[in-house]
Amino acid sequence: MRALLEASAVLQVIKSLEDEQALRVFDDNCVLDLTKYEVGNGIWKEYAFQHAIREEKFNDFLVSLQTVVNRSELLVPGPGHLLPE
Repeated sequence: MRALLEASAVLQVIKSLEDEQALRVFDDNCVLDLTKYEVGNGIWKEYAFQHAIREEKFNDFLVSLQTVVNRSELLVPGPGHLLPE
């Protein structure tokens, strides 16, 4: 693990992704298990409430989010564990 990426950082990177090379930001990095829900919620709010993005872009962002989750190590903190040692 090199870095733990939080939801707002993941959202900004997803919104700026243009190609496969940009996705490499997530290789060998971690996200918390709730990050996928937080980012998905942020994207959904931009689509449903703010009308800042169109449906096609919304779907593209969701595909990118799935790719990010698949490429990152997913941390699931348990009782008494915040980060792996």
